[in-house]
Amino acid sequence: MSRKCHLLVTLGPTWEFIDPVRFIANRATGILGYRIAERALRRGHRVTCVAGPTALAPLPGCRWVNVVSAHEMQRAIRWAYPKADILVM
Repeated sequence: MSRKCHLLVTLGPTWEFIDPVRFIANRATGILGYRIAERALRRGHRVTCVAGPTALAPLPGCRWVNVVSAHEMQRAIRWAYPKADILVM
């Protein structure tokens, strides 16, 4: 990629609540998406991260959108996708 792009990266798990205290989740850590976003930022690209519940700190210089459920992630992706050149999920 020689030209500067805007990457939209999803990372981390999603939680689907069964009731107020129980939920179904996956074991994603978000580290792979985080590393992709880090590398893109170092190369001078713009990055938006849509992050499920994770212990990872938002990256400086990155637009960071926190979500919990898959529905919230879908809404955030639909909001950011028209402005992105590349989507990494």
